[in-house]
Amino acid sequence: MESVKKTGKAVVVHESMVNAGVGAEVAASIQEQAFLRLEAPVKRIAGWSTHMGLAFERFNIPKMNVALVGSTGFVGSHILTTLLSQPSISTVHAFSRKPLSASDPSSKLHPIPEPDSSKWPSLYPASTTLFLSALGTTRAAAGGFANQRKIDHDLNVSLAHAASTSGGVSTYVLISSSGASASSPIGYARMKGETEVAVSELGFEHVVILRPGLIAGERKESRPAEMV
Repeated sequence: MESVKKTGKAVVVHESMVNAGVGAEVAASIQEQAFLRLEAPVKRIAGWSTHMGLAFERFNIPKMNVALVGSTGFVGSHILTTLLSQPSISTVHAFSRKPLSASDPSSKLHPIPEPDSSKWPSLYPASTTLFLSALGTTRAAAGGFANQRKIDHDLNVSLAHAASTSGGVSTYVLISSSGASASSPIGYARMKGETEVAVSELGFEHVVILRPGLIAGERKESRPAEMV
């Protein structure tokens, strides 16, 4: 890297194919760490970009088995549609209390229908590597804040714990909320923050927490408070 910073140029030479190889990673690292010093693009000299046989594609681009909760909600339904459209996803296990409306001609979708959501943790599927949670409700829909906490916090944490002990999940993704903080004086924000802390302590290799603000779009239920 010091040489690149002195000369402003870099040539990466390696024997394997030019794309998706070691040289590509080295070139990317140089671009990231010495971008302001480069006077020209990093040049790669490598083998042919040959097509990989279909029998070996799964070793180069491994397919993932994914679990998703909250798939019938506004955000979760979009996540589900996106997952089903990705070639790198082989199976999507989706928890739901009601039938899913997603169109899935490839049969990737494996619904886990169970009206009693308290049973979901015991139904967590084996052999998944990624778990995404878009699970959440409103105080009005739940019938009070205490019941909302049972979903947004308790069920989320129970499912995350089931995923962490399943033996395969390395990455957990949680759709949280803007302003989430375990020390917040606001009950909703504190609940979301406590959920983030709890799932982060479960030992996943990677925990991704997203804190979106107000999410606009057409919903099945009315949320007048969000219109203010």
